[in-house]
Amino acid sequence: MREGLLNAARFEERARTSKLAPKFGGTVIHFHRLSIMQSNAIRLDFRSDTVTRPTAQMRAAMAAADVGDDVLGDDFTVQALEARVAAMFGKDTGLLLPTGTMANLAAIMSHCQRGEEYLCGSEAHTYLWEAGGAAVLGSVQPQPLPVRADGTIQIDRSSRSG
Repeated sequence: MREGLLNAARFEERARTSKLAPKFGGTVIHFHRLSIMQSNAIRLDFRSDTVTRPTAQMRAAMAAADVGDDVLGDDFTVQALEARVAAMFGKDTGLLLPTGTMANLAAIMSHCQRGEEYLCGSEAHTYLWEAGGAAVLGSVQPQPLPVRADGTIQIDRSSRSG
């Protein structure tokens, strides 16, 4: 947890000093279940695609944004975001996935072929809360494994079962 707080604190500092902060009224992004959420900053809760409601400043920035059709390759805002993130991580290209569920599905499908299974903790978000998307859309079955109280998978037990 301490490492998570330190990483979140570094992220919070980057968000505060980023070029986007003034555009969104100095909004600081916080992560769910971290004690730094006790601050007086505006909180953006990214646990779900529907939890966070945009502020008036965010709506104004969205209304003023240059837009295009991403499918046709002419959404310059998306292209700029993908290029910026790719550069941040030293990658050739980036890909905007607008929801966490879509990103999780893409990640699972990039590692598994149809008909395979993926191992996850019995409390994993993709197993409990994503409506079987990997199985329904990717034909990849989850294989939940027992977890310890801290959420880690008990590797020693899983290697003996099977």
